[in-house]
Amino acid sequence: MKKHLYMKKGCRRKWRNDRRQKIQFNVGGMNTRMHTKWTGKEIEHPEEWMNPADIADLMIYILKLPKMIEVSEITINRKVV
Repeated sequence: MKKHLYMKKGCRRKWRNDRRQKIQFNVGGMNTRMHTKWTGKEIEHPEEWMNPADIADLMIYILKLPKMIEVSEITINRKVV
């Protein structure tokens, strides 16, 4: 069984009858250009935001888990100190 990551609820509806395992990935507080695109503002302290490479490493790790392990939803937030 293949695993697929997705971030939008629309994908869940689209793939509802598909037999592939789907993992919803909710990421908040990541240092990307999406923040600027959505808000129109630059990130004020980018060093305080999560590194996208760390999130990508986590996604790859989850996709490589044995098929008997089912991960259906993950929420990752940056820790505000």
